[in-house]
Amino acid sequence: MKRLLRARGLSKSFTWRRPWRRRRQLKAVDEVNLDVYRGECLAVVGESGSGKTTLGRCLLRLLDPDAGEISFDGDDLMGLTSRQLRRRRVAFQMVFQDSAAALDPRMRISASIAEPIRYHRLRSPSEIGPRVTSLLELVGLAASFLERYPHQLSGGQRQRVCIARALATEPKLLLLDEPVSALDVSVRAQILGLLADLRQRLELTMICIAHDLAMVEQIADRVAVMYFGKIVEIGSRRDVFEQPQHPYTRSLLRAVPIPDPRRRQRREVLTGEVPSPLSPPAGCAFHPRCATARSADGAMRPLCVELEPELTMPDREHSVACHYPTRS
Repeated sequence: MKRLLRARGLSKSFTWRRPWRRRRQLKAVDEVNLDVYRGECLAVVGESGSGKTTLGRCLLRLLDPDAGEISFDGDDLMGLTSRQLRRRRVAFQMVFQDSAAALDPRMRISASIAEPIRYHRLRSPSEIGPRVTSLLELVGLAASFLERYPHQLSGGQRQRVCIARALATEPKLLLLDEPVSALDVSVRAQILGLLADLRQRLELTMICIAHDLAMVEQIADRVAVMYFGKIVEIGSRRDVFEQPQHPYTRSLLRAVPIPDPRRRQRREVLTGEVPSPLSPPAGCAFHPRCATARSADGAMRPLCVELEPELTMPDREHSVACHYPTRS
Protein backbone atom coordinates (compact mmCIF):
# COMPACT_ATOMS: atom_id res chain seq x y z
CA MET A 1 0.00 0.00 0.00
CA LYS A 2 1.40 3.39 -1.03
CA ARG A 3 2.02 5.99 1.67
CA LEU A 4 0.20 9.32 1.34
CA LEU A 5 1.16 11.12 4.57
CA ARG A 6 4.29 10.71 6.66
CA ALA A 7 5.14 12.37 9.98
CA ARG A 8 8.38 11.95 11.90
CA GLY A 9 9.28 13.39 15.30
CA LEU A 10 6.21 15.65 15.38
CA SER A 11 6.00 17.76 18.55
CA LYS A 12 3.82 20.66 19.67
CA SER A 13 3.86 22.56 22.97
CA PHE A 14 1.77 25.39 24.35
CA THR A 15 2.86 28.03 26.82
CA TRP A 16 0.85 28.07 30.05
CA ARG A 17 1.07 31.24 32.08
CA ARG A 18 -0.48 32.66 35.24
CA PRO A 19 -0.03 36.14 36.74
CA TRP A 20 3.13 36.51 38.81
CA ARG A 21 4.30 33.00 37.99
CA ARG A 22 6.85 31.75 35.50
CA ARG A 23 5.74 30.39 32.17
CA ARG A 24 5.51 26.64 31.80
CA GLN A 25 5.37 24.43 28.72
CA LEU A 26 2.56 21.96 28.11
CA LYS A 27 3.60 19.34 25.57
CA ALA A 28 0.44 18.32 23.68
CA VAL A 29 2.17 16.18 21.01
CA ASP A 30 5.47 14.50 21.83
CA GLU A 31 7.67 13.17 19.00
CA VAL A 32 4.95 11.31 17.12
CA ASN A 33 5.82 9.10 14.14
CA LEU A 34 2.90 8.23 11.87
CA ASP A 35 2.22 6.89 8.38
CA VAL A 36 -1.10 7.13 6.55
CA TYR A 37 -1.60 5.00 3.45
CA ARG A 38 -3.71 5.71 0.38
CA GLY A 39 -7.32 4.57 0.58
CA GLU A 40 -7.28 3.64 4.27
CA CYS A 41 -9.18 5.02 7.24
CA LEU A 42 -6.89 5.55 10.23
CA ALA A 43 -8.60 6.22 13.55
CA VAL A 44 -6.76 8.14 16.30
CA VAL A 45 -8.33 7.39 19.69
CA GLY A 46 -7.71 8.29 23.31
CA GLU A 47 -9.09 10.20 26.27
CA SER A 48 -9.88 13.90 26.15
CA GLY A 49 -6.63 15.81 26.43
CA SER A 50 -4.47 13.05 24.98
CA GLY A 51 -3.41 15.22 22.03
CA LYS A 52 -5.56 13.78 19.25
CA THR A 53 -6.95 17.03 17.86
CA THR A 54 -3.63 18.86 18.19
CA LEU A 55 -1.94 16.05 16.26
CA GLY A 56 -4.57 16.26 13.52
CA ARG A 57 -4.20 20.02 13.17
CA CYS A 58 -0.42 19.72 13.06
CA LEU A 59 -0.58 17.08 10.32
CA LEU A 60 -2.48 19.55 8.11
CA ARG A 61 -0.41 22.50 9.35
CA LEU A 62 -3.42 24.28 10.77
CA LEU A 63 -1.04 24.48 13.73
CA ASP A 64 2.68 24.79 13.08
CA PRO A 65 4.59 22.05 14.94
CA ASP A 66 7.56 23.00 17.10
CA ALA A 67 9.63 20.19 15.58
CA GLY A 68 9.34 17.31 13.18
CA GLU A 69 8.82 16.50 9.51
CA ILE A 70 5.60 16.15 7.53
CA SER A 71 5.43 14.98 3.92
CA PHE A 72 2.22 14.71 1.92
CA ASP A 73 2.19 12.87 -1.38
CA GLY A 74 5.92 13.43 -1.69
CA ASP A 75 5.88 17.14 -0.77
CA ASP A 76 7.59 18.47 2.34
CA LEU A 77 4.80 20.44 4.03
CA MET A 78 7.17 21.97 6.57
CA GLY A 79 9.23 23.52 3.79
CA LEU A 80 6.35 25.24 2.00
CA THR A 81 5.77 28.96 2.19
CA SER A 82 2.34 30.30 3.22
CA ARG A 83 1.37 30.85 -0.42
CA GLN A 84 2.54 27.38 -1.47
CA LEU A 85 0.72 25.82 1.47
CA ARG A 86 -2.56 27.55 0.53
CA ARG A 87 -2.33 26.05 -2.95
CA ARG A 88 -1.51 22.61 -1.52
CA ARG A 89 -4.49 22.65 0.86
CA VAL A 90 -6.74 21.70 -2.04
CA ALA A 91 -5.54 18.11 -1.55
CA PHE A 92 -6.33 17.82 2.18
CA GLN A 93 -9.35 19.09 4.06
CA MET A 94 -10.76 18.90 7.59
CA VAL A 95 -14.27 18.37 8.99
CA PHE A 96 -14.49 19.95 12.43
CA GLN A 97 -16.30 18.61 15.47
CA ASP A 98 -18.68 21.52 16.05
CA SER A 99 -20.62 21.94 12.82
CA ALA A 100 -22.52 24.97 14.16
CA ALA A 101 -19.28 26.85 14.85
CA ALA A 102 -17.69 25.69 11.57
CA LEU A 103 -20.36 27.40 9.45
CA ASP A 104 -20.76 31.16 9.21
CA PRO A 105 -24.27 31.91 10.56
CA ARG A 106 -24.61 34.86 8.14
CA MET A 107 -23.91 32.81 5.02
CA ARG A 108 -26.41 30.67 3.17
CA ILE A 109 -25.51 27.02 2.66
CA SER A 110 -24.87 27.62 -1.04
CA ALA A 111 -22.33 30.33 -0.24
CA SER A 112 -20.57 28.22 2.39
CA ILE A 113 -20.04 25.33 -0.01
CA ALA A 114 -19.08 27.61 -2.89
CA GLU A 115 -16.48 29.55 -0.88
CA PRO A 116 -13.54 27.07 -1.23
CA ILE A 117 -14.33 26.63 -4.93
CA ARG A 118 -14.13 30.39 -5.49
CA TYR A 119 -11.10 30.85 -3.26
CA HIS A 120 -9.04 28.20 -5.06
CA ARG A 121 -10.55 29.08 -8.48
CA LEU A 122 -11.49 25.48 -9.19
CA ARG A 123 -14.48 26.27 -11.44
CA SER A 124 -15.59 29.06 -13.69
CA PRO A 125 -18.36 31.30 -12.26
CA SER A 126 -20.99 29.58 -14.43
CA GLU A 127 -19.96 26.12 -13.17
CA ILE A 128 -20.01 26.92 -9.44
CA GLY A 129 -23.81 26.69 -9.02
CA PRO A 130 -24.19 23.23 -10.57
CA ARG A 131 -21.11 22.02 -8.68
CA VAL A 132 -22.56 23.16 -5.34
CA THR A 133 -25.86 21.44 -6.10
CA SER A 134 -24.12 18.18 -7.01
CA LEU A 135 -22.05 18.30 -3.79
CA LEU A 136 -25.19 18.77 -1.70
CA GLU A 137 -26.83 15.82 -3.43
CA LEU A 138 -23.67 13.78 -2.90
CA VAL A 139 -24.08 14.07 0.89
CA GLY A 140 -27.81 13.28 0.77
CA LEU A 141 -29.38 16.74 0.93
CA ALA A 142 -31.88 18.19 -1.51
CA ALA A 143 -31.28 21.36 -3.51
CA SER A 144 -33.91 23.11 -1.39
CA PHE A 145 -31.31 23.40 1.40
CA LEU A 146 -29.13 25.76 -0.66
CA GLU A 147 -30.93 28.94 0.42
CA ARG A 148 -31.15 28.04 4.09
CA TYR A 149 -28.96 29.31 6.92
CA PRO A 150 -27.09 27.02 9.38
CA HIS A 151 -29.53 27.69 12.23
CA GLN A 152 -32.36 26.30 10.06
CA LEU A 153 -30.67 22.88 9.84
CA SER A 154 -30.40 20.04 12.31
CA GLY A 155 -27.04 18.88 13.66
CA GLY A 156 -26.84 16.00 11.22
CA GLN A 157 -27.74 18.22 8.27
CA ARG A 158 -25.10 20.78 9.26
CA GLN A 159 -22.48 18.02 9.44
CA ARG A 160 -23.46 16.88 5.94
CA VAL A 161 -22.95 20.46 4.73
CA CYS A 162 -19.50 20.55 6.37
CA ILE A 163 -18.60 17.30 4.61
CA ALA A 164 -19.84 18.69 1.28
CA ARG A 165 -17.75 21.84 1.77
CA ALA A 166 -14.67 19.73 2.55
CA LEU A 167 -15.24 17.70 -0.62
CA ALA A 168 -15.58 20.82 -2.78
CA THR A 169 -11.84 20.89 -3.51
CA GLU A 170 -11.77 17.17 -4.43
CA PRO A 171 -9.23 16.31 -1.72
CA LYS A 172 -7.17 13.16 -1.45
CA LEU A 173 -7.19 13.22 2.36
CA LEU A 174 -10.09 14.03 4.68
CA LEU A 175 -9.43 14.55 8.38
CA LEU A 176 -12.53 14.18 10.57
CA ASP A 177 -12.42 15.48 14.14
CA GLU A 178 -15.09 13.70 16.21
CA PRO A 179 -17.52 13.80 13.25
CA VAL A 180 -20.51 12.23 15.07
CA SER A 181 -19.87 12.95 18.76
CA ALA A 182 -22.58 15.64 19.00
CA LEU A 183 -25.24 13.69 17.08
CA ASP A 184 -28.06 11.36 18.08
CA VAL A 185 -27.45 7.63 17.76
CA SER A 186 -29.67 7.21 14.69
CA VAL A 187 -28.07 10.19 12.96
CA ARG A 188 -24.61 8.86 13.79
CA ALA A 189 -25.34 5.68 11.87
CA GLN A 190 -26.45 7.71 8.84
CA ILE A 191 -23.31 9.88 8.85
CA LEU A 192 -21.04 6.85 9.26
CA GLY A 193 -22.80 5.16 6.35
CA LEU A 194 -22.35 8.30 4.29
CA LEU A 195 -18.62 8.49 5.08
CA ALA A 196 -18.13 4.82 4.15
CA ASP A 197 -19.95 5.38 0.86
CA LEU A 198 -17.98 8.54 0.03
CA ARG A 199 -14.70 6.87 0.84
CA GLN A 200 -15.45 4.08 -1.63
CA ARG A 201 -16.92 6.25 -4.38
CA LEU A 202 -14.30 9.01 -4.25
CA GLU A 203 -11.31 6.83 -3.25
CA LEU A 204 -10.69 9.01 -0.21
CA THR A 205 -8.07 8.54 2.47
CA MET A 206 -9.41 9.37 5.93
CA ILE A 207 -8.02 10.15 9.38
CA CYS A 208 -10.77 9.96 11.98
CA ILE A 209 -10.16 11.44 15.44
CA ALA A 210 -12.53 9.85 17.94
CA HIS A 211 -13.10 8.60 21.46
CA ASP A 212 -16.13 6.45 20.54
CA LEU A 213 -14.57 3.02 20.07
CA ALA A 214 -17.82 1.49 18.83
CA MET A 215 -17.79 3.98 15.96
CA VAL A 216 -14.12 3.34 15.28
CA GLU A 217 -14.74 -0.39 15.01
CA GLN A 218 -17.23 0.26 12.21
CA ILE A 219 -15.15 2.47 9.93
CA ALA A 220 -11.42 2.17 10.67
CA ASP A 221 -8.85 0.00 8.93
CA ARG A 222 -6.10 0.86 11.42
CA VAL A 223 -6.20 2.33 14.92
CA ALA A 224 -3.63 4.53 16.68
CA VAL A 225 -4.06 4.90 20.46
CA MET A 226 -2.75 8.14 22.02
CA TYR A 227 -1.92 8.83 25.64
CA PHE A 228 -0.19 11.91 27.02
CA GLY A 229 0.76 13.20 23.58
CA LYS A 230 2.29 9.94 22.36
CA ILE A 231 1.08 7.01 20.27
CA VAL A 232 1.26 4.03 22.61
CA GLU A 233 -0.19 1.42 20.26
CA ILE A 234 -0.96 1.22 16.56
CA GLY A 235 -2.15 -1.62 14.40
CA SER A 236 -4.97 -2.99 12.31
CA ARG A 237 -8.48 -2.65 13.75
CA ARG A 238 -8.69 -6.38 14.30
CA ASP A 239 -5.36 -6.61 16.12
CA VAL A 240 -6.03 -3.62 18.38
CA PHE A 241 -9.59 -4.64 19.26
CA GLU A 242 -9.04 -8.38 19.60
CA GLN A 243 -5.41 -8.51 20.82
CA PRO A 244 -4.62 -5.23 22.60
CA GLN A 245 -1.06 -5.21 23.92
CA HIS A 246 -0.91 -1.95 25.86
CA PRO A 247 -2.63 -1.77 29.30
CA TYR A 248 -4.17 1.58 28.39
CA THR A 249 -5.73 0.14 25.22
CA ARG A 250 -7.16 -2.76 27.22
CA SER A 251 -8.72 -0.40 29.74
CA LEU A 252 -10.33 1.67 26.98
CA LEU A 253 -11.81 -1.38 25.29
CA ARG A 254 -13.12 -2.88 28.53
CA ALA A 255 -14.90 0.37 29.36
CA VAL A 256 -17.10 0.04 26.24
CA PRO A 257 -20.61 -1.24 27.19
CA ILE A 258 -21.66 -4.53 25.61
CA PRO A 259 -25.29 -4.41 24.34
CA ASP A 260 -26.01 -7.98 25.45
CA PRO A 261 -27.19 -8.69 29.03
CA ARG A 262 -26.07 -12.31 28.75
CA ARG A 263 -22.44 -11.39 28.19
CA ARG A 264 -20.19 -10.16 30.96
CA GLN A 265 -16.84 -8.46 30.63
CA ARG A 266 -14.26 -7.95 33.33
CA ARG A 267 -13.73 -4.25 33.88
CA GLU A 268 -10.17 -2.99 34.16
CA VAL A 269 -10.41 -0.01 36.49
CA LEU A 270 -7.46 2.36 36.33
CA THR A 271 -5.98 3.30 39.68
CA GLY A 272 -4.21 6.51 40.68
CA GLU A 273 -4.58 10.01 39.32
CA VAL A 274 -4.06 11.30 35.81
CA PRO A 275 -0.66 13.05 35.82
CA SER A 276 -0.52 16.76 35.12
CA PRO A 277 0.73 17.55 31.60
CA LEU A 278 2.66 20.45 33.12
CA SER A 279 4.73 18.03 35.21
CA PRO A 280 4.79 14.68 33.41
CA PRO A 281 6.11 11.66 35.33
CA ALA A 282 9.48 10.11 34.60
CA GLY A 283 9.66 6.88 32.67
CA CYS A 284 6.42 5.62 31.16
CA ALA A 285 3.74 8.33 31.41
CA PHE A 286 1.09 5.67 32.07
CA HIS A 287 2.88 3.93 34.97
CA PRO A 288 1.07 5.83 37.81
CA ARG A 289 -2.24 4.31 36.60
CA CYS A 290 -0.98 0.97 35.29
CA ALA A 291 -1.49 -2.34 37.07
CA THR A 292 1.12 -4.02 34.85
CA ALA A 293 3.73 -1.57 36.13
CA ARG A 294 3.37 -3.08 39.61
CA SER A 295 5.01 -6.34 40.63
CA ALA A 296 3.27 -9.04 42.66
CA ASP A 297 4.16 -7.32 45.96
CA GLY A 298 2.67 -4.02 44.79
CA ALA A 299 5.98 -2.23 44.18
CA MET A 300 6.56 -0.29 40.98
CA ARG A 301 8.77 -1.96 38.40
CA PRO A 302 11.98 0.09 38.05
CA LEU A 303 11.92 -0.16 34.26
CA CYS A 304 8.50 1.52 34.05
CA VAL A 305 9.44 4.29 36.48
CA GLU A 306 12.85 5.13 35.03
CA LEU A 307 12.77 4.42 31.27
CA GLU A 308 10.31 5.75 28.69
CA PRO A 309 9.26 2.93 26.33
CA GLU A 310 9.72 3.30 22.60
CA LEU A 311 7.10 2.42 20.01
CA THR A 312 8.51 -0.96 18.99
CA MET A 313 7.80 -2.87 15.81
CA PRO A 314 7.20 -6.51 16.82
CA ASP A 315 5.80 -7.04 13.32
CA ARG A 316 4.87 -4.89 10.35
CA GLU A 317 1.28 -4.24 11.40
CA HIS A 318 1.16 -3.99 15.20
CA SER A 319 3.38 -1.74 17.35
CA VAL A 320 3.26 -0.98 21.06
CA ALA A 321 5.14 1.32 23.45
CA CYS A 322 5.24 -0.78 26.60
CA HIS A 323 7.96 -2.57 28.59
CA TYR A 324 5.58 -5.41 29.50
CA PRO A 325 3.10 -5.76 26.60
CA THR A 326 0.42 -8.42 26.65
CA ARG A 327 1.16 -11.18 24.17
CA SER A 328 -1.83 -13.25 23.08
